[in-house]
Amino acid sequence: MCVKFCICAILGGSRLKTALSFSGGTFVSTKDELGYGEVLEDFKNAKTIRIVTFNLSKDTKDDQLFERLQALESDVDIQLITNIPSRFEWYSSSKTGEYLKKTAGTNINAYLKKLNPDDFNANMIPFFNFNNHAKIVGTENIVYIGSANFSNESSKNYETGIIVKDKDFITNLYKLFFNVLKDNSIPYFKDDYNQLRLFTISILSRLNNHYERIIDTLFLRRDGVEFFIGQETRFTKDDQWELLHDLHELSGITGLIDNIENDDNELEEIIEKISDLCYKIDPDNIIDLIGVDSTFDQYVSYDFENTYWDCFAEYNSLATEDMLEHYTEIATGEANEILEDLCNEVENDVYAIKISLESTIEILKEILLSLKELSLHVVNEDIDNTRT
Repeated sequence: MCVKFCICAILGGSRLKTALSFSGGTFVSTKDELGYGEVLEDFKNAKTIRIVTFNLSKDTKDDQLFERLQALESDVDIQLITNIPSRFEWYSSSKTGEYLKKTAGTNINAYLKKLNPDDFNANMIPFFNFNNHAKIVGTENIVYIGSANFSNESSKNYETGIIVKDKDFITNLYKLFFNVLKDNSIPYFKDDYNQLRLFTISILSRLNNHYERIIDTLFLRRDGVEFFIGQETRFTKDDQWELLHDLHELSGITGLIDNIENDDNELEEIIEKISDLCYKIDPDNIIDLIGVDSTFDQYVSYDFENTYWDCFAEYNSLATEDMLEHYTEIATGEANEILEDLCNEVENDVYAIKISLESTIEILKEILLSLKELSLHVVNEDIDNTRT
């Protein structure tokens, strides 16, 4: 696939041109239906959703497009960029200007309400770009590029576009166009709050996945209670390093809460509550339990076959044909004994890791709830320009 990308600076601003070629595209023209219906059907399979639109549906209730987004699971990454029709750069002081300002304020509030990330299970990240007129609706598997907005009203119009399933093209489209547009857009929340919110959502999702992996590979469930397996585990070194990486990243959460600026005394109590919760998190405790050269590290590194051959090597010269079975049994017994000793040594640590992860996950959930209390007060002030 050919990919071309350039940004040319000109006097008074920047000129952006992105040129991408693709294979396997299909032209669609529609009336009385949405041209990106195939993309909507793929939402249920997607982990990545990218939407660029000029406007959204006027409906505040029975908006089937947004109902699809709100029904998605927490591990889905949704990023949406929209304009707000009737919002102007400035409003005159005339009667007409005051009318336009009032209309814009109504629309802005409607868009802020519709796009409130707290109303979505998925990781919804909205942006506003007041120069945008592009329309894209896509997942990591399929994308629509055309004239139709992400609105129910678009189904009533004659619309045209293309459907592309070329994954290399889709990846580059998001990287070279969507991300550039996003970088030139206004985020829904203020940056300091947004960083903490997105980090908390991301790290909570990852730790939940780690926890489920630990339960699945290190425990047996009986009558709703988890018991340590006491045998070789399917928890891998890669699992261990990924968990360590995320725990080290979690250590930076206190810096994110310290970065939140606040000029409102009424919010101080909520921010202090979030700060106290952040400082309760102790990733170092788990890091010590699973780090390099820990008992857990030795346990995860254990491999029966390799250990067996290491043990058998001591008897190699003695393992003549008539004694082979005898020394095979001895080496097998020694390899199993090493595993049994490791299991006995690591058992308490495994339970401690489980309990510490459960505690950390619960604290992160509390932080998210507290962030929701704060969210109404940290909407980006650059979005609504009718209040001045």
